[in-house]
Amino acid sequence: MHTGITLLLAALLGLSGCSSNGRVREISPSVYSASTTGDGYVSVPRLREHSVDRAEEFCAHQGKRMKLAGEDSQETHAGNDTTVRVTFTCVEG
Repeated sequence: MHTGITLLLAALLGLSGCSSNGRVREISPSVYSASTTGDGYVSVPRLREHSVDRAEEFCAHQGKRMKLAGEDSQETHAGNDTTVRVTFTCVEG
């Protein structure tokens, strides 16, 4: 019985997918970029959500709010991973 539960949990964890966040980078004066890369088990909308969250946190640390300037996604590692990048500014308010 315990072996069956253990196998089920291992299978579910394996399907949960992985994602990693890159650093927030200044790509031009006062314009920043935040990206998240995920394997084939993480959806593009979920990766976008992670990138936007990072951008919002970055601006919040400055006492500002995030204003989205653009976004893009690309497949990496022979199409197995996807990277979603958002560009943004931090504005008062």
